Amino acid sequence: MDYVDGNNEGGGQQQQHPLRRKMVLRVCREVLNIRAQSYEDIPGNVRKFLAFLPYRELIRPLMEIDRRRGLSYGQLCITFDVPKGYVEYHFNSKQKFEE
Repeated sequence: MDYVDGNNEGGGQQQQHPLRRKMVLRVCREVLNIRAQSYEDIPGNVRKFLAFLPYRELIRPLMEIDRRRGLSYGQLCITFDVPKGYVEYHFNSKQKFEE
């Protein structure tokens, strides 16, 4: 099945990524320091803002955090349900900008 990156709450016909809500919650907790126990606890304005981010953009800071925690590229692929090529591209392109 093909997933769209954006929010599907508006009744669109395509399916959103199955991990999106979980990752939005993680971004709120680990990046934005918002105390939320569930997706519904996230303030509406924050949910609306994050709904505009494509899934792969949403998970970028989380991939950085998990990589610093020692996860391998393969583990990141499984955790975020993305292809290994995307993970490699993300970290390789980041290194080019830092040089």
